Amino acid sequence: MRVTLLLLAAALLLVGTAALTGCRARARDTGQAQAILLRALTDGQKVPYEGVKAARLRAPVGGTERARVLMAGDGRSRIEYLDGATAGVTVWDDGRRVWRAHPHEDLITVAPTARLDPALEQHRRDLVLRNFVPSLNGSERVAHRAAQIINLSPRHGGRPWKRLWVDAETGVVLASTDFNGAGQELRSTRFETFARPPAPPPPGDPRFTPPADLRRRARRQPHAGPLSAERLSRAVGFPVCMPAYLPAGFEPGGGYVASCPFCGKPTARMEFTDGLNTILLLSFAHRCPGEPSQPGDGAGGEDTVQRRVGNVTCVAVGELPRAELERILQSLPGDPSPRPPVAAGRS
Repeated sequence: MRVTLLLLAAALLLVGTAALTGCRARARDTGQAQAILLRALTDGQKVPYEGVKAARLRAPVGGTERARVLMAGDGRSRIEYLDGATAGVTVWDDGRRVWRAHPHEDLITVAPTARLDPALEQHRRDLVLRNFVPSLNGSERVAHRAAQIINLSPRHGGRPWKRLWVDAETGVVLASTDFNGAGQELRSTRFETFARPPAPPPPGDPRFTPPADLRRRARRQPHAGPLSAERLSRAVGFPVCMPAYLPAGFEPGGGYVASCPFCGKPTARMEFTDGLNTILLLSFAHRCPGEPSQPGDGAGGEDTVQRRVGNVTCVAVGELPRAELERILQSLPGDPSPRPPVAAGRS
C-alpha cells in the first residue's frame, strides 16, 4: 500500500510539473506575442517603405482591390488605388493636409490631417491588450520577407478578431485577416511587393502633395476630428446620438463630421472602439429620399440598425451581433442631447 501511495504521489508530481511547465511556456509565448504586437503598433508605424497592397473582401460579397502605398514614416503618405471600385483615386497626406482626388467625379477635396495625440494612441494600444489576447501562430514569408504570425483572440466571446503577419525586421504589418465572431473570414490585406528606400523621403518631397493645378481646384472640407459629442453637435447644428449602453470593452473614440452618402448633407459620426473593432453611430437630422427604408447588412459584413429619436435618425453599424446594436439604440435617451455614456457594458 505504501509503495502504491508513493507511486501515485510521484505521478501527481510529474503531472503538476508538466502543467506548470506548460503554463510557463504559454506565458512566455504570450509575452513574446505581446512584444511583437506592441512593436507593430509603435515602431512599425514609423518605417518608410513603398509597395503594392491587395485587399480582399470575402463576405458577404467578394472582391479585390489593389493600391500602391508610399509611407515616409513620419505621417506623410500617398495611396494610389489601382483597381476595383476605387480605381484611379489618389490620397496624399503631407503631414498637415489630406487631399483626395476622385478622377471619375472630377473632384478633389482637402482637409486638415487628423492625428491622435500620443496619449490617445497609447490608450488605443491599452484597449487592444485589455480586450484581446495575443498569441504566436507560426511564421510565413510575405512579399519575400519573414513575418511572424500573431492571433488577437477576443476576451469577450462572439467578438470579431484579427490575425497579423508582422515583418520580423521592421515591425510593419505585412498582412492581416479579419474574422467575425464565428471565426469566418471577412476580409484580408497583403503586400504583394514591399521595399524600404535607402534613405527616408526628405522634407518637401513632392510625392506627398498633388500637382499644383489639382491643389488650386481642391474643395475644402471641415476639420476631420476627432471631436467630442458636444463639439460635434455644434459643428453639424443638431444634437448627435449618444447611447447609455456600450458592449463590454468598448469606449468612445471620438466624433467626425461626415456627409450623407445619399444627398451630401452634413451628418455626424460617433465612433466607439475596443481597440480593434469599431461601432459607428450615425446621426441624420434630415429626411433623405435616397435613404434606405430598412437597415440590413453592410458591404463589409457588418450589420446596421436604426431608430428615430425626435427629429434625428440614429443608425448603428458594426460587426457585432444584431442584438447588441439594437440594445445600443434602445439605450438612446428620448432627447438626443449629448451626455457621457455609462461604463462600457452597463445600462
